[in-house]
Amino acid sequence: MKKKYLIGLVLLLVGLFCCLLLASAGMRAEQQGYKALGGAFNAPVAPSAPTSVQDVHIKINAEELSRAYNAKQMQYPVFTADIAEPRVEYFWYQKQADQYVPIDAPPVFVGEYRVTVRVAEEMNYTGEDTAYFSITPAAFTPPDAEFQYTGASVFSVAAIPACGTDMIGYEVAFQSGNAGAEISYITLRGDHADNYRISEHFTASILPISVDLSSLGTLTAQKSYDATDLLFYTFDTASLPSVVRGEHATVVLSTGIYSVCDATQLTASVVRSENPNYRFFGEAAVSLSVTKAVFTPPAEIAYRGTKTITIHQPTGLGDDVLTITLVFESELVGATLVAGSVHFAGECAGNYTLAQDYTAQIAPMLLDLASAGVVAAQKRFDGTNLLSVSLTAEQLPGVASGETLTFSGTVSQIYPCKDAVAVLRVNSVSNPAYRFEN
Repeated sequence: MKKKYLIGLVLLLVGLFCCLLLASAGMRAEQQGYKALGGAFNAPVAPSAPTSVQDVHIKINAEELSRAYNAKQMQYPVFTADIAEPRVEYFWYQKQADQYVPIDAPPVFVGEYRVTVRVAEEMNYTGEDTAYFSITPAAFTPPDAEFQYTGASVFSVAAIPACGTDMIGYEVAFQSGNAGAEISYITLRGDHADNYRISEHFTASILPISVDLSSLGTLTAQKSYDATDLLFYTFDTASLPSVVRGEHATVVLSTGIYSVCDATQLTASVVRSENPNYRFFGEAAVSLSVTKAVFTPPAEIAYRGTKTITIHQPTGLGDDVLTITLVFESELVGATLVAGSVHFAGECAGNYTLAQDYTAQIAPMLLDLASAGVVAAQKRFDGTNLLSVSLTAEQLPGVASGETLTFSGTVSQIYPCKDAVAVLRVNSVSNPAYRFEN
């Protein structure tokens, strides 16, 4: 009986010892797991003496959250708390339309977001804070772009590295396809293009096509005399492959030749380009011929009282004035030109030729009575305001030499007077070869 009692006591002690070992191992495991989650460990208290839940004050440093896109995941926010190393959980939200929608991980791409930091569920701690932030587009700054004129207004550029592994290309649209046009808009291209904006420092331009005249050999040209040494030489795609198909590019050259000439070898320099989409430079070798300018004198030649009339006529080219002699069938108004009777004279005459279809006739001479100044006249009072006056070529410019012109008209004075000045309005002329401009 005593032996059985001792065996039972030993078994009881062994069982109690095993329970103590299991309890100690469980407490150590709980302590290590709690510290691994970032919480502070407190030794457990007896179930008979529970503590109340403690509010923890947490403050997120929101100023450091917002940033530009960098192709990297958002880092966990920095926060402060009034307990040491609290174990916390993070909740991320993205704004879609007018509400914030939960997302599974810290954000990467451009958008508006919200993050909540909350103390992990513990039986004796509670607390959280929420901050709002945004990820804005990153500035994309490709090298400044220069496009050669092609007639197009939109140009595409291949993708280049951006943030992370992003490859971004772009398209530039100009207000027109001409050289020097302003940028209208820029469109970024690529899988993550929405996360970028073009840098305000980026510039792009359309450059004119450059043409070195000295590399083109001898240009054969012909022009009509124009009182200048300028030569307008026009290229097309056939004569200059760099000219855009369907277009013409004209360069103005200074030749140093101011008069009619046969084929003359010379070197010409660039004055300007008539098309801003082409830039010409260098000196051009030119074989130049200058032909006579076709000139057409007036079709009506004023009466001179003779059938051979000489006039001095500006040509409209520079300061050139031609001395022109014409022979008519008679000296009368309406007489027509004798064929082949027109001759040019003067310093510039060799640069002009008469238009083949030129015809002319004698027309009345137009006189300006005011050019005669004050004319002396008298009449016997007859109760009318009519007056006749006779003037010679010496008194009235335009009257043919040796002729006296009599004309009549009305004056404002009708009463007897002496040395009165009155204005005469011409009504009739004795010679139909003249007419007056009142």
